[in-house]
Amino acid sequence: MNRNYYNLYVSNISSKTNRESLLYVWIPVRTLDLCTNKFCFSAFFSQFGKIENFKFFTKCSRRPNAAAMITFAEHTDIDYIIQHYQHVQFDTNSLSLRRTLPTNRPAFERFRSSNELLVSLPSLSTDQEFTETSMRQYFSRYGSVVFCRTVIPLTTYLIDFVDLDSVNRAIVEEPHFYNDQQLVLRKYVSLNRAELYHTSRNFSKFENTTDRFYLKEGIRRLNDTTEVIRFAQQVELRLIKRTYEAKHMKLYKKQNESLMDLTEKLSDLKAKIRQIENINNSLELLLQQSQQTKRQMIDYYEDKLKQERQRIDQLNEAINLLAVL
Repeated sequence: MNRNYYNLYVSNISSKTNRESLLYVWIPVRTLDLCTNKFCFSAFFSQFGKIENFKFFTKCSRRPNAAAMITFAEHTDIDYIIQHYQHVQFDTNSLSLRRTLPTNRPAFERFRSSNELLVSLPSLSTDQEFTETSMRQYFSRYGSVVFCRTVIPLTTYLIDFVDLDSVNRAIVEEPHFYNDQQLVLRKYVSLNRAELYHTSRNFSKFENTTDRFYLKEGIRRLNDTTEVIRFAQQVELRLIKRTYEAKHMKLYKKQNESLMDLTEKLSDLKAKIRQIENINNSLELLLQQSQQTKRQMIDYYEDKLKQERQRIDQLNEAINLLAVL
């Protein structure tokens, strides 16, 4: 990992809570001597590790808040600070700390905070092992993962971390590889968060002004927001498509299961019909046999009756002859 990336950005932000919402409010640093401010800041943060470079930016007409950029010798020092001191008190002000990203990253990644990371392979994949579970297990080393969603099956996943710094840590520690393929990491800022930032008062000072600095800054932020929204829209479309496909597959699977169930029931009914037909055929055969037996018995007893009648007639004739004699 490049040591130039062991940077920590410090800005003067305090949190203010009201009944309606929780928001961060920029507050000015107390009016102190520049050298004293710089010395105090440097001395304060040197307790966390060796500082290799320190830049202090004072409050001015074009910078409503003082800030500092600190380069540490070891990235583990920043890991410790972020883990234990994300908000520290200095000179009655609450300092907000965040890890910086390399300058070759997109502007919106360097200036926007997000706890969502988009991870993808460089091309479409059919690797059945590149799954939500495998990505969740791998990136959980950077912090607790809330969930991992599929954007493109077997290719792209969206990981939601608990902490914002987890995304920056994962990006700073690039490259990441999966089966000799380098993973592509992008910070994801949702459309709601991007639109909220654009409509917030962060843009109010750039409106109705002719100051060249503010105009350039306003254009930069608009371009930044445009890039964020464009990227977020692409991801959202993929997620919507994935959701639709998942619902379609679920419905298709359900219909197939219903069809298979109906087919199985139809097959059972056909089997029962065949069984009933066989029973009916057997009964018909038995009926025919019984009718034939009945006819045979009738014929037999009719013959017997005829013979008995003949024998009676013969006896009667004999009796009559005896009577005459």
